[in-house]
Amino acid sequence: MTPTPPIPPQSPDSHHFPSWRVIAPWAAVALGMGWALWALQATLSPLFAALVLAYLLAGPVDRLQGVGLPRAVASLLVMLGTITLVTAAALIFLPIIQTEIELLRQQLPDLVAKVGDSFLPWLERATGVKLRLDPQAIRTWITRQWSEGGGDLAVGIMDYARSGGSAVLEIVSVVLLVPIVLFYLLVDLHHLRRRTLDLVPPRWIGGVVDALDELHSMISGWLQGVLLLTVVLAAFYAAGLWIAGFQLWWALGLLTGILMFVPYLGFALALLLALLAGMLQFGVGEGIWRVAIVYSLGQAIESWWLTPKLVGERVGLHPVVVILALLVFGNLLGFVGVLLALPLAAVTIVLLRRLHRAWLRSPIFEGNHGPRA
Repeated sequence: MTPTPPIPPQSPDSHHFPSWRVIAPWAAVALGMGWALWALQATLSPLFAALVLAYLLAGPVDRLQGVGLPRAVASLLVMLGTITLVTAAALIFLPIIQTEIELLRQQLPDLVAKVGDSFLPWLERATGVKLRLDPQAIRTWITRQWSEGGGDLAVGIMDYARSGGSAVLEIVSVVLLVPIVLFYLLVDLHHLRRRTLDLVPPRWIGGVVDALDELHSMISGWLQGVLLLTVVLAAFYAAGLWIAGFQLWWALGLLTGILMFVPYLGFALALLLALLAGMLQFGVGEGIWRVAIVYSLGQAIESWWLTPKLVGERVGLHPVVVILALLVFGNLLGFVGVLLALPLAAVTIVLLRRLHRAWLRSPIFEGNHGPRA
């Protein structure tokens, strides 16, 4: 009787690492899907925006479902409430912005001349640099640019829509496609999550669920803190601008609070709008110092007390990382990427941390396949 040949010893990691013959086809599929997503990023941006909105609105939908409403009805009510708020904000701010644009159109040439008359002598005294500007040429150039570009928002939107089929498609996708996809995502969000987790190999499911829970905890905590911070800052800037004597104190304060949702860029844009409003109302010098007092105090309170107190270390990103996130995600996803730069950066950081821990535990790092030199 022929003895049974001995079973060759297996590597301790043979059950954990499939062969390249198994990995290669799936890696090719993943690369193909990644390339398709990259190539279709402009087309898929509305779908991605709907997915992000579904995640943000899932909490209120879950609460309404918890009190007995069907999920479809709860999703519809939350969507209608959100659309109502956005429409109300547009109806409030668009006429104000239109009025400010018209005032700016009328007064900007004279304002530029006044800035030149007050700034250039100071620059010459401080640095010895002599600059000569022709106020009449500047006034003529600005007037020509305004007349060519137009100042009517509605006319600008219609011109954009008439510019080509792609522009019409973008408008239709935002106005129609995003709400439709958002509704179905809100209704089936938990089902989609379960179906997605079913695709994860069983031995990885624990780590994937832990990572998702960590991401959800971080992003939800950050969102709650930022929303509260927005409300507090809107109230502060509105009160400060009212004390400073601004006619549009409530609109500028509310707009500043909303823009603070976007770090750094939001404050810069709000400051620019406030400076323009201040210089148009009070003149160059007085408008600048009134805005400087209010916004310097607000920035100090926000940086030293409000942000650490309300947001804290929920995301824990270095300022340089925040700026890079704004540039990268803004370039990839446009305006939506700018709005969601911090949560997307937090997702990237969590994934990189988990990848770092997996690398430190890997046989390649530990050297289990052979003695170290």
